Amino acid sequence: MVAQCRKAHTHVIKAGGIDALVTAAKQTGGDAAAAAEGAAFVLASLSSSTSGAEQVAKGGGAEVLIDALSQGGGELTVAAAVALSQLVTSDAGRKAILAAGVPACVLLLEGSDA
Repeated sequence: MVAQCRKAHTHVIKAGGIDALVTAAKQTGGDAAAAAEGAAFVLASLSSSTSGAEQVAKGGGAEVLIDALSQGGGELTVAAAVALSQLVTSDAGRKAILAAGVPACVLLLEGSDA
């Protein structure tokens, strides 16, 4: 199952799916909000590999995941936090997080029970 998932990730990335997901994730209101949440979850999933993380960061996905952190609470926040921990290992991800994600990460840490 994991191998199939990685293969699917590779196909989505090669097909240019990150751009479409980032666009979908920025939609608001009504049905678009549910699609935006789904797109953010997929971007988080794509970030689970080193090559995926780099591509997600280069495609603007880091900003989507940072926004998801700012929403506060729930499964999407957890998925976004895990994804950002992967993105920080790539140059593009680290730059995006330093540029826009530090305040959201600090707020998440201040609100955690850790």
